[in-house]
Amino acid sequence: MNAAPRSPIRRALLPLAVLWATALAAPAGAADQRFGIGILYADATGDVVRDGMRLDDASVAGVLSYQYRPGGLFAFELDLELYPDGTGGAESFAAAPVAYLLFGKGLYAGLGVGVTISSDFGGSVSDPFFAARLGFNLKILPRMTLDVNANWRADAFNELDDPDVDAITLGASLRFTL
Repeated sequence: MNAAPRSPIRRALLPLAVLWATALAAPAGAADQRFGIGILYADATGDVVRDGMRLDDASVAGVLSYQYRPGGLFAFELDLELYPDGTGGAESFAAAPVAYLLFGKGLYAGLGVGVTISSDFGGSVSDPFFAARLGFNLKILPRMTLDVNANWRADAFNELDDPDVDAITLGASLRFTL
């Protein structure tokens, strides 16, 4: 008896649930909520081929971001990346919701999972991708922070250590603490 193949969204739910549960398990304290807006530059490290043609996969996205810092060194972040000209093989508008679990305050590192949504994909949703992030938060004003980060993305979690796959992204977001 073969089970029906799981949708890409269902495959992403377990890692998202683990990230959320880990963020909530952080010690209670003065929790911060931060909203941000930013920009992201993404470029594939290898060739993106579609229908036998190589595509230029450098793209720029606007980013809307929410970050929850329950106290301590852990933070949970939800991003919505908006690619007006597509990304990851999509040639039209694409959106990529991404969830991260971050560790650190000024200098930080984290892991994330997300999907890309575009009408160019069969079923509109890509398979999940995984991300490793290294970033730095620079306090500009008491309630304003500049977040500069670099991300390495791969189609499978165990590919994050393989420099021959997927994409590198560079981002900057201006965050406001409530």
